[in-house]
Amino acid sequence: MLNLEDFMNIRDLNQQGWSVSAIAAELQLDRKTVRKHLVEAPQSYQRGKPAACKIDPYRAFLRERWEQGVHNARKLLEEVRSRGYAGGYSQLKLAVMPWREEGRERAFVRFETGPGEHYGKSRVMVRSEARRTRGRSNSGLLSLSRFP
Repeated sequence: MLNLEDFMNIRDLNQQGWSVSAIAAELQLDRKTVRKHLVEAPQSYQRGKPAACKIDPYRAFLRERWEQGVHNARKLLEEVRSRGYAGGYSQLKLAVMPWREEGRERAFVRFETGPGEHYGKSRVMVRSEARRTRGRSNSGLLSLSRFP
């Protein structure tokens, strides 16, 4: 399939009086391709409809179970097979994948504390002062953390 630029080049060279063979040689195309595009108008590429999957009749049931909180694909596979689904696990996984992404987007809520506020437990860091003294004495250093 030619792009619009190649189609326009074929038409332009033809209007300049070039022969089909000369155009084909110049653009490195077959003569039949050049002849075809001189006769036809440019056609835009249209993607065909995707083929139906075995899981399509069960999507409503799967979505209902997903909303009820069943997010395990193996469990969903068992349930849908009991209803007559003859397909495999991979098709079910592909059907459920967009729903997982929806859940991830909804689940992420950032919690911020204001300046000077404390959230979480205090951490105590212990450092050894063995270098300065002969004995091993430890001192505690209180560190406030915003993270639990």
